[in-house]
Amino acid sequence: MQDAASLLQPHAERVDAIKLELRVSAEVCERHYLPLIERYAEFVQRLPASESHHHAEPGGLLLHAIETAAYALRARRSSLVQGAMAEDQARLQHVFTWCVLAGALLHDVAKPLTDLRVMWWPGTDAEAAPWSPLAGSLPALGAFEYRVEFCASRQYAEHRTLALALLQRFVPDSTLAWVAGAPAQLQDLSALLQGDGRGVLADLIQAGDRASVRENLQSGSRVRFASARNVPLIERLMAGLRRMLAEGLLPLNRSGACAWVHGEDMWFVAGRVADELRAYLARTETAPAGMPGPDKNDRLFDCWQDYGACIATPEGRAVWRVRITGPDYAHELTCLRFPLAKLFETPAQYPAAMLGGVVPLNGVVAGQLAAAVAPLECGDTQAASASCADHTAGTTQVEPASVTPIRECAGTAGARVESTPQASVPPDEDDGLLNAEDCATAHLTPARTAPSLTQAVAPLLGDACVADNIPLLAQRFMGWLQQGLAGGTIAYNQAQGLVHFVSEGMFLVSPRAFVAFIADCGALGDAKTADEPERKSINRLQGALSKAGWALSAGRGNSIHKMQTLRRGQRGAVLCGVIVPQPERFVNPVPPANALLVPYVEGAPAGASA
Repeated sequence: MQDAASLLQPHAERVDAIKLELRVSAEVCERHYLPLIERYAEFVQRLPASESHHHAEPGGLLLHAIETAAYALRARRSSLVQGAMAEDQARLQHVFTWCVLAGALLHDVAKPLTDLRVMWWPGTDAEAAPWSPLAGSLPALGAFEYRVEFCASRQYAEHRTLALALLQRFVPDSTLAWVAGAPAQLQDLSALLQGDGRGVLADLIQAGDRASVRENLQSGSRVRFASARNVPLIERLMAGLRRMLAEGLLPLNRSGACAWVHGEDMWFVAGRVADELRAYLARTETAPAGMPGPDKNDRLFDCWQDYGACIATPEGRAVWRVRITGPDYAHELTCLRFPLAKLFETPAQYPAAMLGGVVPLNGVVAGQLAAAVAPLECGDTQAASASCADHTAGTTQVEPASVTPIRECAGTAGARVESTPQASVPPDEDDGLLNAEDCATAHLTPARTAPSLTQAVAPLLGDACVADNIPLLAQRFMGWLQQGLAGGTIAYNQAQGLVHFVSEGMFLVSPRAFVAFIADCGALGDAKTADEPERKSINRLQGALSKAGWALSAGRGNSIHKMQTLRRGQRGAVLCGVIVPQPERFVNPVPPANALLVPYVEGAPAGASA
């Protein structure tokens, strides 16, 4: 049995990051926020979050809760308090932040009630007794040690409806009284802890939960409890697929084959590999139960994608539409794309490459976007010059070119990273920089409903920039941006948002939009940390957008544009960023231009009439 301090010690760095996101004084943090974290840690001890899925290791439930809180609080930066008027935002912001923390920590807290059977002993010679979480924490009951077992039959997601019953065990009375001063926010939290997945609060928690799960599935511990009976589906699928390849049971690189080797990847016909693998496991496994049936191949595809075993399309899907061309055949097929390194131990075992090629046919998709208000921040970097920087709306359009597919980055799409203001620079020498004083964050307007964007649109590339010349980094950035907009994790036309639509195109606030991408996906979009200054990574990324023809030139080899906010018809805060012309190439229909953002006029002071 461990106390809260020892349980949280391995997570000290994450807890410190959470404290920074709270944006409250140390005294307020100690009074209202830390007790919630500490009581939660003491309650869940080293219980797992699942038997054989994500965070199944000892301590997995605590790790998952802390990760979810960190991701949700980061995403909360660009979210307003739902239903609150502009003048009430400041008063309610800290209660809303507390609700985000509470919802993130407690979203899975009822799992010991529904999914686990915990036996505990009050001493070395005492008999074991089952733990009922409603009776109190294990330390409060005087437990000396405990054992974790997994319920043989349980209702999926039942735990989501029971968390409210445990809320008061984690929150001091004084904190509940403070939160009760914002009844709408407390009601939203209560609804969330009873399984209601609607609203801004629920969206933030779900985004944090997905990010934590994705990170753990792709790079987390594979340790499980000794009492866990189920073998993870991904382990069964990958072991079976490797055995089939080793035994030569899957024909390769010919017309009618199951898979083709091209470059560093193997492309499997999606439905066929699922059916053949299912049949193979049914023949060879001693306990083949639990395999999704032939009508649920999508479950297998999702499993491969969730664990990062296969490479996702730019739209974030597991299945690719491709044209496979050989010496005497050509087929259009739906395929799964696996890195060879995931299927074979060493490059020496890789099969020979096909004679021919594989061309992805997937277009880039834009989906529904989130709600909108007014902008507020400026950035600090200058983009590199590029050959296609002035490719604008007047360019003749050609047929949509296929985009080189990319692997979805491992980080949380839509995570926010704030920039540090730089020292002031004279306007005629600013190098794309603005004074810190210009980066105000005050003037908000009521939110308005965003249009529904559902049409799939492939990028339209002008004759000055053909598809082969588009840098992979630019494609990765645009895919990340589209997925964030489509999923609502990247706000647009909103205070603190990364994106604003203006008459000239899609305005990306610099450097925050680029810092957020680097934080999510790495400097090269490959989820790897680069050992270089952040400014260099940002310049490379902006230069890639210019080379792709996706950044409107500001003249003199620069792609940084300045915009200014309006408040009651007068000019206010200044932003700088990159403008992507012809935004209909990436979102369709394009949302209305933000009427509160206008081009910056040199010499026009803040407060001047527009």
